[in-house]
Amino acid sequence: MDDFRFLGKPNAAGSWISAIFEIMVLTVRWCALLGFGALSFGVEAQECPHGWEPVAREFLEAQLDGRWADAARQVVEAEQQAWLEWHAWDGKRQANRLAAMPEALQEREADNQRREANRLGVSVYTCETVDALAGRYRIRVDPDGRSFKVLNLALESTGWGVVTRNVPLGAEQRRTATAYFRAVDAREWEKAEAWVAKSAIPRFKGYQLEVETFFKGSPVMESGFTAQAELRAAEWAEGFVRAEEVEDGIRVVHMEFPSATSLSCEMTAVDGTWRVLHR
Repeated sequence: MDDFRFLGKPNAAGSWISAIFEIMVLTVRWCALLGFGALSFGVEAQECPHGWEPVAREFLEAQLDGRWADAARQVVEAEQQAWLEWHAWDGKRQANRLAAMPEALQEREADNQRREANRLGVSVYTCETVDALAGRYRIRVDPDGRSFKVLNLALESTGWGVVTRNVPLGAEQRRTATAYFRAVDAREWEKAEAWVAKSAIPRFKGYQLEVETFFKGSPVMESGFTAQAELRAAEWAEGFVRAEEVEDGIRVVHMEFPSATSLSCEMTAVDGTWRVLHR
């Protein structure tokens, strides 16, 4: 209160001027403190450590250009090889499909490619923390304020990398998936069941019943399934098996073909042996 005792002397013009001056000084000081606080908060709220944006940009741009090796270098180390092998194979498949299309469709696809490159070039990249202790972050790529795509990044000891969930498959996993897919395509249900986890067999039997019931009531759909199964059998040697780790210990395995529709199943290790899930 001693600092403001002049306020009790309204007849002293000099005191009033001093009072106004002191209030102005205090106001400026408070504004400065608030501004510094806001600045400090902005620094503390920085979501991602430095270096994430060049990795995200190079990954998306290289992927769009079909520079698979360059894109793969931006992927986390454990997933690089599996990601590269899959996208190099798929890139050739897409190129072959495009080459077989009419010229007008090829030109339209080229226009779409240029348009996507332009959108990517003007996109705003933002980053948010998912789990800082685990080094997990999420990148939002926004080209127009209305639509966006999301990338998951990890900060590892070797630096930033894109998380793709692509994982390599071991020989046992490939054998299990291949045997299961072939048996299902042939509708040899007992053979297929041998590769299913015991806990999932009731669900598998329900799936089998649904398929057979559906085909009995729809010969056209059965004919279409049979045609695709025959095409897959013919293209099997040219196919590609890939996998994604969707949960801890659970993988989705895909069998891809040059032109036939793909096959997919979930797999997990049961007592050290890989088996198919039906969830």
